[in-house]
Amino acid sequence: MVALYERFIQEVMDPIVGMPFLYQKFPTFRVHLRNNLAVGAFHNDAQFGHPIGEINYIIPLTDSSGSASVCVKSEPGKGDFKAMKLQVGQLIEFNGNQLIHGNMTNVTGKARVSLDFRILPAHYYQESVASESITLKTKLKEGDYYKRFQK
Repeated sequence: MVALYERFIQEVMDPIVGMPFLYQKFPTFRVHLRNNLAVGAFHNDAQFGHPIGEINYIIPLTDSSGSASVCVKSEPGKGDFKAMKLQVGQLIEFNGNQLIHGNMTNVTGKARVSLDFRILPAHYYQESVASESITLKTKLKEGDYYKRFQK
């Protein structure tokens, strides 16, 4: 699984990012069950110590929309949450570091399954200010949470 993810980073993400970057070493396998929440509260990732410049990506493993999806504001300070329509085969990108996002209780009758990960352009990386991941308790630094992409 890790080899496949690293191949994806090389073949798909490198051309998209187009500059030196670090990536989340292991993607988050997310399951948003029926009548449940996938994450506890609406938030932006900066609230949890993630560095400015980090970009969120979602690879949907199931089609999902409405309350089974991720809801994201269009820009900081706006109150316009919109549920993303996620389809298998897509790659979704958003600025989860600055945009408030989360999910509602899933009342669609179908679970959402996805792989979620983050990319940090190398020029934003500052090891000296790395905080700790809330969920994994790993340092948000190269070698722990991140891995540097090498061509």
